[in-house]
Amino acid sequence: MRPVTPQHRALHSRAAPVPTTAPPPRSASWSGSADRSTSQPPHLRAAQGRPSATASVTGARRRQSRCLQAALPYDNCIHVLYICTVSRRTKFGVGASTLIRTPCKEIMSAWPEFLANKPVNTRAELGAYEYLWQQPSSNTKRLAQLFESHPGSLPSDLVDEDVAQRVAGEVVKQFAKRGIKRFGVRINGMHDYPGRLRDATEPVEFLYFLGSWELAEAPRRVAVVGTRKVTAEGAARTRKLVRALVEHDFTIVSGLAQGVDTIAHQTAIEHGGRTIAVIGTPISEVYPKENAELQRRIAEEFLVVSQVPVLRYKAQGPNGNRLFFPERNKTMSALTEATIIVEASETSGTLIQAKAALDQGRKLFILESNFNNSAITWPARFEKLGAIRVREFEDIARHLA
Repeated sequence: MRPVTPQHRALHSRAAPVPTTAPPPRSASWSGSADRSTSQPPHLRAAQGRPSATASVTGARRRQSRCLQAALPYDNCIHVLYICTVSRRTKFGVGASTLIRTPCKEIMSAWPEFLANKPVNTRAELGAYEYLWQQPSSNTKRLAQLFESHPGSLPSDLVDEDVAQRVAGEVVKQFAKRGIKRFGVRINGMHDYPGRLRDATEPVEFLYFLGSWELAEAPRRVAVVGTRKVTAEGAARTRKLVRALVEHDFTIVSGLAQGVDTIAHQTAIEHGGRTIAVIGTPISEVYPKENAELQRRIAEEFLVVSQVPVLRYKAQGPNGNRLFFPERNKTMSALTEATIIVEASETSGTLIQAKAALDQGRKLFILESNFNNSAITWPARFEKLGAIRVREFEDIARHLA
């Protein structure tokens, strides 16, 4: 376990710089048996695991003992090895995290919270995540299975530290080429990782983001999605729907794709609302290209989220990268309370999100116009599975009250 320095602190609710240099090596005087053996196979290794929040007091005391050897004397020490969080009220509600400096005596009074805030080197986790994705057989399902078989493990528990640091450097260079100097990450197992993502069948372990993470904790988040080839009537319905949602203080979540997604984001911004883009590319890429300015604005003023690994995306072609879009839809559903489908064909990727919403226990709304389209059968099929038919906005408001 390594001490937290200003460079290695957990990220705030606002996207912050990830360390661009490797941390100092562990000190053998206080790392104890938790150190990873240098005799392990290179690159990949068995998970060491992490103490759970219910770890024994004895184990906690050993951790505390190692902590104190690297801190100031106990009587007047400041919490320099662990970052605590408190909930604070913002204009988006309760739930945003704030870094605080905590006296050690206060930490010792709450072992579970103390253990849950294990220091994390975000650079190492980033590099390890990207390295796992670089393996030829890696995909979302297999990585989910890997972490399921190693409960409590961080990405860095599965990858050699030197390799993770090297790969992280490559990612930072890629971001620098795209002009990205500040970005944030969310890592499963840390206090600021959105637990609702675990409702997904194959939940992601790691997310990149640009902008204000507070929006992801904002109340009343709904996804507005649909076809890329939206009709004029569908475009008008999207604008009308989003205006009503903004007036009722909903946060509009969509995928920044052509068609319904783009209109949903634009309408939310035009009417003074909040919006989140969950994209199917790395945060350093833009798709479609014509949405470059819209993506930049959302990243600066709102929130852009991506689970897509930077180096894997760069190394493979469009045929491989297109598979990230349906996975993005599942994540978007998990991040929201409900998904609203404006317009979609029988083969639309939107239907992947529709299924995910029902599987995750989220509400699924389908506009009435889809039921009136004789060319498609999916609306009736999803209604039988529990989707809600929307004839007027009150049908949505009533179910999300």
